[in-house]
Amino acid sequence: MESFYVPPEHISESELSIQGEEFHHLTRVLRKKTGDKILVVNGTGTAFECTIDGINSNESRCTIQNVHEPFNEPEVEVTLMLPVLKNHNRVEWIVEKGTELGVRRFVPVLTERTIPHRIRYDRLRKIALTAMKQCKRSYLPEIAETKKLGDILASVDVSFDKVFIGHEAAPVSDSMRSVYGQLPGQRVLLLAGPEGGFTGEELRECERNGAQIVSLGVRRYRAETAALIMAVYIIHD
Repeated sequence: MESFYVPPEHISESELSIQGEEFHHLTRVLRKKTGDKILVVNGTGTAFECTIDGINSNESRCTIQNVHEPFNEPEVEVTLMLPVLKNHNRVEWIVEKGTELGVRRFVPVLTERTIPHRIRYDRLRKIALTAMKQCKRSYLPEIAETKKLGDILASVDVSFDKVFIGHEAAPVSDSMRSVYGQLPGQRVLLLAGPEGGFTGEELRECERNGAQIVSLGVRRYRAETAALIMAVYIIHD
């Protein structure tokens, strides 16, 4: 069953309206007709099994048959610090694969060793939307505005239950599995370093604000690979 995105404001208790690009994809690309059954997600965790009732020039009206909430979402809420990389294609890759894995929110972060580059927020949000539909998630990840590391750490105590930072300086015995404990229902922040890694002072600042430094194994990974390894450990263990 095909998956489509409809924002909550276009959904009522018994029906919904598909418009814009999703309408074009429904009618022009997939050639859906009246009577066809489709799956619609609202981007906030709910999925709707629907039947297409009518199609006009700019929208499709659908009747809701069944509601699933939550739908295909992990039990842990993960925010991933998105390293700002020189190659924006790698940033896009993190967002695409992180969305598929179940990351709830991406926050581009500036650190001392970050080489500033323009973040194409609209493109990242479009990539997240496409990945959400492709893997049949029901929550559309947020792409937050770029923040400084210190600003994120300043809100850790009220925004997150646990914070992890993967770093090669951690003993291999301090793996993520050995330190994170039970996570269902918790809000977790994953700190992924930039190209060049965190400075010593940044690591100490992270620890002072409650972050646990963990090992990702004996090998050194690219920034984008390390970010997704942490997400896999937390979401799919």
